[in-house]
Amino acid sequence: MIKKNDKYINYAREKIQCYLSPNVVLYIELERRTSKLRLQRIMLHELTDNSYTVSRVTYNCRLEVNSVEHKPSLFVSTHKHLAHEQINIMVTELEQDGFDVTDQFEAPLCTIARLGWNFHSPTFVHNIKFYGVNHPKANEFLFQKVPAGVQVMVMVDDQGKLSINDLEDTFHILVSDEKVNGNARLFLEVLSQQDGFRSCVLEAVYDGQNLYVTDGSYIHDTDLRKMPFEKRYETLSMYIGNTQKNKVCGLIKAEHLPPEQWGYTSRNGFVKALMAKRKNSLCSLYRTGDNSTSTVIIGEREPSKYECVKTNKGIAILRQEGSKKSLTIRYPELGDRMMLKSLQVIGPVNTTEPAFIF
Repeated sequence: MIKKNDKYINYAREKIQCYLSPNVVLYIELERRTSKLRLQRIMLHELTDNSYTVSRVTYNCRLEVNSVEHKPSLFVSTHKHLAHEQINIMVTELEQDGFDVTDQFEAPLCTIARLGWNFHSPTFVHNIKFYGVNHPKANEFLFQKVPAGVQVMVMVDDQGKLSINDLEDTFHILVSDEKVNGNARLFLEVLSQQDGFRSCVLEAVYDGQNLYVTDGSYIHDTDLRKMPFEKRYETLSMYIGNTQKNKVCGLIKAEHLPPEQWGYTSRNGFVKALMAKRKNSLCSLYRTGDNSTSTVIIGEREPSKYECVKTNKGIAILRQEGSKKSLTIRYPELGDRMMLKSLQVIGPVNTTEPAFIF
């Protein structure tokens, strides 16, 4: 059916949007207009234990202006057809009470975020060397200005669970659902509460509060893995707004830069480095059997290389190879974990000034 749209119903949808989640495999929306618009969505949720629940959210419930009522578990069953029957009964009762259907949606659960992922580690190239090799073909590349933070994988799974994961070991969660907070949580929740959202698997830079998205393998209901970067970026832009000068969560703008600007980075400034991607390059996040492309990171100095031996409450302890001296740096893993991981750092290595870590 054609989704009904007008300013009143769209305003009501904004009020109930926070009750949507990626595990909604069916919803039917109905309205009744008297002196006030009354809007209801009846939703079928598929859970990880293969059970089904029926929920309902109502705008202007009991005709109280702008009120929202949510009933999360009106019906529970391990049989999908029984849940469908219950929804049909509820819809019929509403239609008999003067409601009309204004929208409906049905799509299977998408479990792609819970599958195994790999990451093609980036390659650093000094900007002078990159200029020497690539300046005659500058129009083949798009560039993204990289701020401070840790390069991570961001996931929203089919149940709406959020996680920020280590790219070297994508099964290792740096920040779990209950600890994702601040701007990052708000950004991911708004993204996942869009109509028809199934999942997302994104590559981003995380500074402990904000997520700066650079690429992705899956977004909303679209598999991006076989798309060239230019098309992936265009698709990501449909669902994620650009950052405002890279100071809030969002998608880092991918743009053409003239070769003379390839050196406009500073280890001690806001733009730590540039990510350079060919327009036809594949994503760095991939599943076994997929093709992938390594991102090139360019800057004015070689990154410092360390081994991370421990993290604790947002601080990482680093050591250089062959040295017993320990250094500390900001690292957004909130737990206490022993680890042995190679890191490259662009920027100052201390706990007060931010750096780009990959």
